[in-house]
Amino acid sequence: LDTSSKDRPTTIMFENCSHCVFRDFTVRTASFWTLHPLGCYDVSVFGVRILNSLRLANCDGIDPDHCRQVRIAGCHIECADDCIVMKNSYGHEHYGDCENITITGCTLISASAAVKLGTDSVNDFKNIVVTNCAISASNRGIALMIRDKGNAENISFSDITIETRTFAPVFWGRGEPICITSVGRTKNAGSGSIRNVRFRNIFCTSENSLFIFADGVQKIKDVSFTDLSLTLKKTGEWPLGTKDLRPSGQWPDPFPAPCAAIWIRNAEGVSFHKTRVSVDANMKDQFRQSLFHENAPDLTFTEVCIR
Repeated sequence: LDTSSKDRPTTIMFENCSHCVFRDFTVRTASFWTLHPLGCYDVSVFGVRILNSLRLANCDGIDPDHCRQVRIAGCHIECADDCIVMKNSYGHEHYGDCENITITGCTLISASAAVKLGTDSVNDFKNIVVTNCAISASNRGIALMIRDKGNAENISFSDITIETRTFAPVFWGRGEPICITSVGRTKNAGSGSIRNVRFRNIFCTSENSLFIFADGVQKIKDVSFTDLSLTLKKTGEWPLGTKDLRPSGQWPDPFPAPCAAIWIRNAEGVSFHKTRVSVDANMKDQFRQSLFHENAPDLTFTEVCIR
């Protein structure tokens, strides 16, 4: 496993371009980020296949970075790092926010996160829609990870299937189907907020919790889940009972946490409507509680079944 990215080139990079179309091609075994539009406006990615190693760190699939008006549709991506990851990276703040992005009809396999926002978050993320995607055999399904002072708001996920398990501790994540976190990248650094996030018609099979965590109040607010199905099932070889908050200078890795279906700390206005949680027999001996929550005002449940 090569964890060093030094001197590994990006396969395709466009910077400060407008009206870009990437259509109907295949990239195999990229050594670093595969498709990286940086500071671009009006980007379309249709029917692209990316078939990278599931063992090579940093071989991301598609990385819209400080981009606006982006459409990603009908793609199939396999890679050890994040499949589709929206970024606001250091040194390029002058390009502004990452906003007005749609992702639809994609099939994704990742040893990290299939769909991710962050961790590079020096500007804001706004108006993002992800729909009709199938995530399988991944280390994380959906991850919203703010580690810098940018904010994320007005984000929608719908009609998505997610299957996750822990690949290995070297990769970020512990098999969480959905991970929403805001913590400072270093011990004394701050981080921005995540708010107005909607999940609808999501089917998850996972060996870890739906995880929501902030290192302070008022950072995560107004997150709703409607028609959520979550099945806890052990499918990997690694032990349970931990979460992953990397990159962070103030929390240990692994971060100890009880085995619960839903795990929330420092989040306001989280709601679950029409939610079903089931625990497979092979998880019963490690399953401690259905819900762990701490400092979660206005947490609401309606039509929730846990068995």
